[in-house]
Amino acid sequence: MVYYHYAELIHKQAEKYGSRTALKYRDNESGKWLKISWKDFSEYVMLTAKAMAEFGIEVQEKIGIYSQNMPQCLFTDFGAYGNRVISIPMYATNSPAQIEYIINDADIHTLFVGEQLQYNNAFKVQKESSVLKRLVVFDPAVKFNPDDKT
Repeated sequence: MVYYHYAELIHKQAEKYGSRTALKYRDNESGKWLKISWKDFSEYVMLTAKAMAEFGIEVQEKIGIYSQNMPQCLFTDFGAYGNRVISIPMYATNSPAQIEYIINDADIHTLFVGEQLQYNNAFKVQKESSVLKRLVVFDPAVKFNPDDKT
């Protein structure tokens, strides 16, 4: 049996299984279960890894993921593996004080956030933080704070 590094695993699975279902998730608006194929999963991971590189996220730099379970968390984790970036998970229910502590302790410059609650909390922290530089929002329905200029 051949074992692959996590950075390669998704792409090898995509070659092998193509359009077969890699994962399913429930759409919050319609309530329907949607599928993501191995091929699409691989493409999303590559796009995420490329975006991290474009952001200037360096090898061994730490990023945070502050979100409920959603496909974008997996894309971010596997994209981080590909770029040799360290992914620090946070509970979606963490308070601003808790995420501020984690961000400062781990020296996180980029935080990936899920939905409105996580964005609101993260933005509060970012306004007062000398460490946190960038928020990346997964949910396109998030309403940005008017003071958010980044």
